Amino acid sequence: MKPRIELISHSHNSNVTGVSSSTFAGKRLQSTVEPSKEHATLGGDKTNSWLNILRYQFEIWFPDTIPTMKLRYDLLKKNFIKEIFSSKAFIYPFLGFYEVLTNPVYWKHIFLFALCYALIFITIAGLFYIIFVPLLVPWAIVLLGPLGVVLVHIQWILQTNVLTAFVCRTLVLTHITNQIFDISLVLQDQDEFLNAGKHLPKPQIKHRNIDEPDAVRNFNTIKGNWVFKIPKFLFGMIFKLSDFTTLTLLSLIPIIGPILANQLMAPRRTYTYLQRYFLLRGFSKKEAKDFQYEHYASFICFGMSAGLLEIIPFFTIITISSNTVGAAKWCSSILREGEKEE
Repeated sequence: MKPRIELISHSHNSNVTGVSSSTFAGKRLQSTVEPSKEHATLGGDKTNSWLNILRYQFEIWFPDTIPTMKLRYDLLKKNFIKEIFSSKAFIYPFLGFYEVLTNPVYWKHIFLFALCYALIFITIAGLFYIIFVPLLVPWAIVLLGPLGVVLVHIQWILQTNVLTAFVCRTLVLTHITNQIFDISLVLQDQDEFLNAGKHLPKPQIKHRNIDEPDAVRNFNTIKGNWVFKIPKFLFGMIFKLSDFTTLTLLSLIPIIGPILANQLMAPRRTYTYLQRYFLLRGFSKKEAKDFQYEHYASFICFGMSAGLLEIIPFFTIITISSNTVGAAKWCSSILREGEKEE
């Protein structure tokens, strides 16, 4: 009996030892695994905490950025599909073109515009011919032979016309186009709106809130300093230069390039034509951009039609003025719709 008891006890002890050894091994394994899990969890918590801190700081420094992006996304989502199928904005450039040809009141301004346009066109054409044409002609001859020389010169005229239209519309001749816009508003019986817009009070300068947090007050002080202004200015210039370079390179594609660049600029073109309307309405830059996103499909439709009229060489002398009249007609219809809703 005694050896048997010892055998049983031995087997029992071996089982106990096996269990305890396996349990010990499992604990050792857990002890080796759990620190890594804890380390990963701590790393993730630290990353999330840093992200939350950065987001909180961003919301303090730029409190309007995220709400503005959400608002514009909602406006775009709400109206874009509906306006694509219902907007009549594409017809206004053609209505403006008809009115300019049939109403002599615009002809004096168009004549003055034509003189300035011709000077700018000659200047840009000469620079473009000196800089780009010698680079394009050899490639065109290699690829297309004598036909390539003809295509390069057609490209030269189209590209010069596009650049001249951009310069005239946005930089040089805004005073003339504003006068044309105002004349069209008067002819559309919008005298009251025009007079009220010209006598709008100047926007008030936003004063610093005394109770605002130190982080906001300090950052607003930095924003007014050259340390912040210079990098912001350089970033804006680099962005605009890259955008302009991209469109210029795209427009260098023979024949098709200027047309593609012209149509891609449709929303921006419409925004330029409506700047006088935004000024008369007293819109801030943010409110004007919100309006653009609210009617983005209409901006595309109007800009594409206006761009097609602008792209015809030398015809642009008339069509920039007629597109301005078309924009005034569109704004007049917007004002009437607003009066009906009220």
